[in-house]
Amino acid sequence: MSKLMRSLCALLLLPWLMAASPGERPTLSEDEARSLAAGEIVVRQETTDTGAITVAIVDVAATPEHTLAAVLDVKARKDEVSNITDVAYYLEEPDRLGVTFDLSVVGVGVRFHTLYEVTRDEHLARYALDPSKEHDVVKAEGFYQCFTEGEKTRLVYAGTSDSGRRVPAWIKRWMTNGALQDQLSGIRTRAEASE
Repeated sequence: MSKLMRSLCALLLLPWLMAASPGERPTLSEDEARSLAAGEIVVRQETTDTGAITVAIVDVAATPEHTLAAVLDVKARKDEVSNITDVAYYLEEPDRLGVTFDLSVVGVGVRFHTLYEVTRDEHLARYALDPSKEHDVVKAEGFYQCFTEGEKTRLVYAGTSDSGRRVPAWIKRWMTNGALQDQLSGIRTRAEASE
């Protein structure tokens, strides 16, 4: 597929992918609704040569408050996501969290610093690269938001990433199907255990 065609496909898919904006529940297809009902994590993704736009949705048997608390327990991800080698907080305030992530991606060390801004009454945590620090990636930004869904919480993750360098398709699939799935499974497990 030509670069022009990939760009056009990305433009056509972008509204569907990013149908998740803070404050908006993503519209689900019938297949996605069935997957969530079966306890699966739904992932939508459009990749570029250097990154991806991703939306992931998971239902959690916990309150939005407990689910958001599990999202913000970022240090726990080190034990849940295999390519995270270290997580350190450099800023801890009630509604702001600064986190340094060290990853190993196919043996290559990657470090970036993320600021989380929390809006508790919306059960929302936005994140972006800290502009005051240097990073091994070009872009990492998005949000986690919790919505009440019957007796559960629907956790929506939306993120845009750009490594700044060409990434093989198999690594992008591994990051989505492995790391993101592990992260959201860990958040769900910790939130449900806190109930």
